[in-house]
Amino acid sequence: MTCPTSPPEALEPTAVTRLEWGDALATARDLAVTTVIGNLAQATQGRTVIETFAIEDPSAPPAKTPYAFERTGARTLTAPGVCGDASSIRLFTLANAPLTWFAQPALDPSGLPVAEILISQASPSGRPPIPWNWVRSLLSAGPFDESFTVEPALYRPIARNSDQSLQLDYDSDAGDTVRFGDSVFGSNPDPGAVFTCTYRFGAGALGNVAAGAISQIERSTPSASDYLAVMNPFAATDGADAQSLKSALGEERGGVIPLDRQLAHHLHRRRAEGDRADPDRRAHGADRAPQPLPHGRDRELRAGPAIRLDRPDDRDLCRADRIRR
Repeated sequence: MTCPTSPPEALEPTAVTRLEWGDALATARDLAVTTVIGNLAQATQGRTVIETFAIEDPSAPPAKTPYAFERTGARTLTAPGVCGDASSIRLFTLANAPLTWFAQPALDPSGLPVAEILISQASPSGRPPIPWNWVRSLLSAGPFDESFTVEPALYRPIARNSDQSLQLDYDSDAGDTVRFGDSVFGSNPDPGAVFTCTYRFGAGALGNVAAGAISQIERSTPSASDYLAVMNPFAATDGADAQSLKSALGEERGGVIPLDRQLAHHLHRRRAEGDRADPDRRAHGADRAPQPLPHGRDRELRAGPAIRLDRPDDRDLCRADRIRR
């Protein structure tokens, strides 16, 4: 550099960077029409947004912050034949979708994608915010763990109740919803708690654009004015859409059947095989006669994600002699 500042201070020469080509590069291409691209950086698809929401406190004045909504959870068994009150499950549907997921071995050594979302709770005493941790499943969270998970669900307002509160219902899986615990699996936020949610959303497979397709930077990006130009010299790859509900339910070719129907099918087949091997089996009352499968179908049913009976390890798990009838 001919001077330490760029753009230069008054009365100083223009800052210039001098590049010296290696012999191989100088002879491999015509430098008169060669473009040099500098400041290469890896980037992932997604836009970062921030949302704020609160847990409604009926005893407090209405807040301007959007409220999480509640759905009734399961009633716990407090004594033989006695059920306790149903817990309130707090949920909040993100305004933007789809949420981006990215493999981060430092957070999850399994290599599975991790949801790119951070949630913190404002401290009522003015102390630093309280972080809540994302978990893949709330079943892994303890009753006092400040944890949440994200479900592929979109809830929409359908009506306003007599107390002017909004009533929401499930719309589809075309969204992402934050779900808190029920004080058994994960902590249940207190009424009046205020949360700040920072997350990224993207375009999935649509983000796999060709080289040179990106030519501008979002003006709202911090320090956007520091950049003169931006481009992607290489094609964007590895962007993928979430698994479709149809695929998850096994409706596509090669799907699987739910565990309860697999067991029924397996027991039906085992009984039929036993009857063929021992004709006197039914006569001696050794077992019940094979019952038809639900809906009269004796082929494999395809309805939901489960194990496959054609794999030896799964077949062993479903052996009839390990199931109490």
